[in-house]
Amino acid sequence: FEEVPGPEPYETSPSPFEAELDETNEDEYAAPAPPSWDDIVETCLGLAQASGAMLVDPSGQVFAARGEWPEPGPDAIAAKLVSTMERTLRDAPTRSISAPLMGKHLTAWRVPLAEGLVTAAFIGDAPVRSEARPAIDTEIHRGAGA
Repeated sequence: FEEVPGPEPYETSPSPFEAELDETNEDEYAAPAPPSWDDIVETCLGLAQASGAMLVDPSGQVFAARGEWPEPGPDAIAAKLVSTMERTLRDAPTRSISAPLMGKHLTAWRVPLAEGLVTAAFIGDAPVRSEARPAIDTEIHRGAGA
């Protein structure tokens, strides 16, 4: 009888169940950073198919703006817009308004957030379609972490 060789020894790698917990890279499991307000406004600009977009805090201060805005610029427009919306939409604070502005069309509405009513305003050749509003509201809520 001949002697039959046994199986070749093989190297084993450590079982993933035996890995030290300290070796885990915690950054791999961290939640992604929330988008910036500038990123949110950029996305909303595309959803609205407008030439300009801005988000305005309850006091009338612009905290993010993108695109083209006619003179006197987004800050001046925002201040007047928020005060006008306060007066005209007292009984329906989230209803939208649409008005001509310097040869373009301004569409705006307020989105309720924990911090208060944030005004979303858009300027373009036509009013923002009503079908676009839910996606824009969702994007604003995403920016607020809601």
